[in-house]
Amino acid sequence: MNRNVFRRTTLAALTVLSILASGCGADHVPTGDSSDKQAVTAPQEIQSSVEESKKDILDPSHYAGSSIEPAQIELLNELFSAQNAGDTEAYAALFASDAPQEAKSLRFKVEQAELQPENDEHTPLRIAAAVQSESSGEEHAYLYTLKEEAGKWRIADLKQAQGPYAEESGYEGEASKVVNVVNQSTRYRNAGEADQYHSLFTPTGMMSELREQDLPIEELQVVRVNVSPQGNTAMVSVMQRYTGEQEFGVSTYALQKQQGKWLIADID
Repeated sequence: MNRNVFRRTTLAALTVLSILASGCGADHVPTGDSSDKQAVTAPQEIQSSVEESKKDILDPSHYAGSSIEPAQIELLNELFSAQNAGDTEAYAALFASDAPQEAKSLRFKVEQAELQPENDEHTPLRIAAAVQSESSGEEHAYLYTLKEEAGKWRIADLKQAQGPYAEESGYEGEASKVVNVVNQSTRYRNAGEADQYHSLFTPTGMMSELREQDLPIEELQVVRVNVSPQGNTAMVSVMQRYTGEQEFGVSTYALQKQQGKWLIADID
């Protein structure tokens, strides 16, 4: 064999043996190369991942100047954090002492949420929210009832929208009547009953014609109900999701009382 070839072969064999020996037997001593740095920083990367999961779902600056207080946003962020961590104890601790037990059940992990105050003057405060599931990407409408207890905001109740109709029992007087009209309009819309739908509008009402392309409403949550002091006009804001869609939109129903009957004047 050529001497130079023999020397190269021998050196290669020794190199392979040296590499094998370094991985067996004695403990590995960090040498400062890139592979050692990765081994050292792995726990830091895990910690970073944990911290990432604890990031607030709601950005307080987004609600600056609104009727939703920073302390209320903080409460809901804590609720979402416990929900995403699957921490039943921390989750339940954020509810008021008299909150119904069924409201404390953990739900899906939250990807994002958008809040709407149900009524600026309502006591206890009610906040409607479109909450997006982390796994499915689908949004769900929730109504969070908040109240102060021992100087802290707590969840008094939590309800998910049950289909396309608002819960009328949560309102009184004229507010209950206007919510009933909204429910009727949804019922006729979903059934495709154009004449009955049209009958709920004023003679000059906008959006009174039911079109073939109008999708049925699959889920609806009332955001706020405002009846004028005179009791002859009202505004109802709702979050609603149409069949086949994942996200909620916000619509406002303007109603007028004519000859003792509430009618829809416009839908924006």
